[in-house]
Amino acid sequence: MSLDNPFGGARGTGGKERRCVAGGNAGITFKRDVRVRGPVAAPDVLLGLSTPTFVRSVDEFLVRTELDGWDFAEFNHLDIPPFCPELLDKEARRRARAMAGDLGIGISLHAGDWDLLSLDPGVRRYAEVRSLMESELARDLGALYLVAHIGIPQRMMLHDGGRAWADQFFDYAPRVEAAVEHLSRVADETGVRILYENTYRLVGPLVEAIAARGSPRLGFLLDVGHANMGEGVRELHRAMRATGRLVAMHLHDNHGARDEHLPLGAGTVDLDGLELPPYVVVEVRDWQKAVATRDGFSKRYL
Repeated sequence: MSLDNPFGGARGTGGKERRCVAGGNAGITFKRDVRVRGPVAAPDVLLGLSTPTFVRSVDEFLVRTELDGWDFAEFNHLDIPPFCPELLDKEARRRARAMAGDLGIGISLHAGDWDLLSLDPGVRRYAEVRSLMESELARDLGALYLVAHIGIPQRMMLHDGGRAWADQFFDYAPRVEAAVEHLSRVADETGVRILYENTYRLVGPLVEAIAARGSPRLGFLLDVGHANMGEGVRELHRAMRATGRLVAMHLHDNHGARDEHLPLGAGTVDLDGLELPPYVVVEVRDWQKAVATRDGFSKRYL
């Protein structure tokens, strides 16, 4: 199937009773009403699936997400071509939003990498344009939120053959401030909730800047796998939650050294005692293992 036609196959049908939560996809009722049990009080939690492997079309992903019992589908533009803004024109966006409504599931959008912290002004300008394009796509899809990596310092080759991060030599504070200012403006102009997903560098300064000076439409998605490789899951959860802007979580596992995207329980990520945000998205790179991760997570934490 050509990537110029992101739709294909028969449309699914909904019909299950579902309830709505705050955010995009207004008017959709979702199929689940789950709460954290035990000593941890939290709001209702909805479980989403981030595209685990290549899919040929938007409706293939939406229909399979609904059939597998998820609450919402996270379109991942990092490595899945059908979800690029250029491949979804006005009619395709309208159709995707309507199909999600018919199926009774929500949509969230994982943007491509926005290198808003680059040392190269041209790269930053492109990232600014791209972030606006993908925010407009999220708006048109009625997305619950738009989540993005907003840049990390480059790795630099040193004269002695070693490597170092660019923020060890350059002041990134102005770039952090400019990135937050830009994303605040885009979020306010489009009406989209934009979430910063922690990666591997400058996480603390970005969290602080967004909390102190970001638009109320800016928030956080805690990627527990990334946090397990850096700041620590509990430490970063505490920092994000303290801002009152922790909206979502990416759920996958690793052993602390590489971003392995393993099923929960296959690595060293520990979620015990953490208050969950309203949206939890499984990011495991296998359809069946993603479902197993969701079911195991639900049994233990919901």
